[in-house]
Amino acid sequence: MTNRIDMKGIGKSFFATRALDNVDFSSVAGEVHALVGLNGAGKSTLMKVLGGVIQRDQGVIEMNGEEIDITAPIDATKHGVAMIHQEYSLINELTVADNIFLGRELFIGRTPFLNKREMARLVTAQLDRFGLDLDPSRPVRDLNSGEKQIVEIIRALMSNSWLIVMDEPTSALSEEDKERLFGFIRRMKDEGVAIIYISHHMPEIFGIAEEVTVMRDGKIVLSERTSQ
Repeated sequence: MTNRIDMKGIGKSFFATRALDNVDFSSVAGEVHALVGLNGAGKSTLMKVLGGVIQRDQGVIEMNGEEIDITAPIDATKHGVAMIHQEYSLINELTVADNIFLGRELFIGRTPFLNKREMARLVTAQLDRFGLDLDPSRPVRDLNSGEKQIVEIIRALMSNSWLIVMDEPTSALSEEDKERLFGFIRRMKDEGVAIIYISHHMPEIFGIAEEVTVMRDGKIVLSERTSQ
């Protein structure tokens, strides 16, 4: 079965401001759904509702036709939803592998010693799966922006996420790193990962997205296949 998320009739107000007004939004495994609009249109608020960061006032969220309850980030994680924010949440002093396994470390038997060899092996296998070349033992402080973003995404994938929200992922990337990211996104689609891609850049959207939704003033004003 192909995983899908459906947000139906989502509403959210902040005092007198109607941030989300009866919004319907869907995401399907194996596709990129671009979410666009001016600053303040409601894009980030909608995704924070999906990620459990903000509580909705009304509406439902369904996964594969069944209503699910997402009221905190841990609920989103449980249902395979991950958010990659513009500000990376990595610890510079730790290695790539240590960051990816942070909070769910592997130990040697019942000892308190980390099984760094096994963690590095699993990270390498995941990188190889997507054709990526990155040393698991490198400190994160030595990585560039594109490499840090890949570490964030690999961490999400290794937490069994099938849907990844990317908020302006190319804002700090070089042209080379952008192309690397786009290749990574295409491989993730082939692996059945769903991606919600927030961006203002039209060429990117038409280059990688199957679906595009435009928001304005907390409402959906267009939702269409990019081929149309």
